Amino acid sequence: MFYEHFKEACEQKKRSPSAVVLDAGMSKANITNWKAGQEPTLDTIVRLAAQLGISPRELVPESLN
Repeated sequence: MFYEHFKEACEQKKRSPSAVVLDAGMSKANITNWKAGQEPTLDTIVRLAAQLGISPRELVPESLN
């Protein structure tokens, strides 16, 4: 699930998921949607990865790689 990968990446970078989402210009409501199982768009993944300074692939569950 996307949210678990996102949360783990945030923890590794010592940033809160809320701060990353807001810095990427998105609503915190996205976090709730991801927790519920909604998958983000590719554009969203790229924006979040850029905020975290990681490859977008690191945010995608292995089953999708």
